[in-house]
Amino acid sequence: MTLEDYRRVYAEEIQFAAHLHSQAVVEAFARVPREAFLGPGPWQVGSPDVRAMSLLGVGQKAYLTVEDPRHLYHNVVAVIDAGRDLNNGQPSALARWIEALDLQPGQRVYHLGSGVGYYTAILAETVGPQGSVVASEVEPELAARARENLAPY
Repeated sequence: MTLEDYRRVYAEEIQFAAHLHSQAVVEAFARVPREAFLGPGPWQVGSPDVRAMSLLGVGQKAYLTVEDPRHLYHNVVAVIDAGRDLNNGQPSALARWIEALDLQPGQRVYHLGSGVGYYTAILAETVGPQGSVVASEVEPELAARARENLAPY
């Protein structure tokens, strides 16, 4: 399977996990390459459930280290900055919130707190080339990464 195939399966996983009805949101998850926004591996990933339990001091470490980008295509958070507890959020939660916006092709949307830009790109794919997305990020390092990552969008 190619990474594109993994993205397609991931989009379907997110569709079911978030109970999505918007095919535009599902397609956006299938098209945007998550690994391109997270930088070179290896990456730390974790499920929200295991992470919550580890924060309480119960169970295993919060994150697994993965080297293959295929492992980014699950409903997991990916660490951006472990020291500040910043991550590329849980895809199903963000997908549900994006769908709740009921975005249509050609619309404009504002994204506050773009991080590295992955979900900003999902928004851009959802509104399409006739739409527009404006994003802001207060962390200078993340803003610079988002600016670079979003250049194709």
